[in-house]
Amino acid sequence: DLSSRPRGTEAPGEALNPLDATTLGGAVRLSVELPIRLLSILAILVLTHRLGVLGFGEFTLTLGVGLVIAEFADLGLSQGLVRNVVGGAVTARDIFTVKGQLTALTLGVGGVALAALSKIPGFDSLTITLCMIHYVGFSWIECVGSTLRAHGRIWAEAALLLLSRVVLVAL
Repeated sequence: DLSSRPRGTEAPGEALNPLDATTLGGAVRLSVELPIRLLSILAILVLTHRLGVLGFGEFTLTLGVGLVIAEFADLGLSQGLVRNVVGGAVTARDIFTVKGQLTALTLGVGGVALAALSKIPGFDSLTITLCMIHYVGFSWIECVGSTLRAHGRIWAEAALLLLSRVVLVAL
């Protein structure tokens, strides 16, 4: 079965079925999700204990606002990336160009919105800005990971995702 072999090990005239490689990439990605989810649960347990009920509520509200703003930097781009790159509809360069434009627009509009909202007493624009930057950064990690998977580098994607979550929890 060619799908179990790394790219570049095909015999002359043999081609790796890109859909088989994508399926394998999806399976590896799912296997990495378990430790990522466990790390997330651990982080939530630690945060709730250290911040208390009120502090954790404020923290999750801030994360939510940051996430909503940062979601505009992706707009579903990463979800269709693997299928479109493997299918030849777009190149990774095309994806990264659009991703860069969405990120610049998001940070610009988000910055203007946060500047306006910072006039509200008690509004913590610094924390929301940091959350927004964090989520935009992780959307780039997801995008790069999906691109790696589309090019058959599934273990590199898994390592990138797992390492980024471990570093986040360690911080």
